[in-house]
Amino acid sequence: MPGTLRADARAHRDQVLAAARELFATRGVDVSMKDIADRAGVGVGTLYRRFPDRDALITAAAEAHLADLATALQTARREERTAWLALCRFLRFCIDGGIGALAAAIEPRLHTRIQQNAQVKAARAAIGDTLTELTRQAQADGDLRPDTGPDDIALLMTVQVYLRPDQSRSQAAERVADLIVHGLQA
Repeated sequence: MPGTLRADARAHRDQVLAAARELFATRGVDVSMKDIADRAGVGVGTLYRRFPDRDALITAAAEAHLADLATALQTARREERTAWLALCRFLRFCIDGGIGALAAAIEPRLHTRIQQNAQVKAARAAIGDTLTELTRQAQADGDLRPDTGPDDIALLMTVQVYLRPDQSRSQAAERVADLIVHGLQA
């Protein structure tokens, strides 16, 4: 458990999770554990001490992914002056961060296990509740199209962005986010 680890062990765990999330999103969940360890800058033994098998690593990556989403959503909610601006900021975060690629890689592999994980369920519920609240408020304020619900926002969170060879990730993500946000506006 992360709260009970020494600082160096926690740092290694965080490095492994960051590497796993990046590689899962770009190469899928069948990427080798050695590649993940190499990307994290740790030995394979260190990886296996923290995550005894691939499913444990994927589940931990899903938990970290949802925790980051929840933090980003709460930050947007707290720092933006309207529900609409908070939704826009959160969608941009999701699109720019390539959330869809990671979700697409993780979800099919461990759907049942992830769905039954209490931490994951709680994080998803909290995100869903906040999205519902922001969606309703943005509609009440006249900023969000009335035919758009929280499930629509959740779908848009997982948009995957195709990159042309002449385009940077940030350029493509920014353009897609602009189109989506303008399409959602009332």
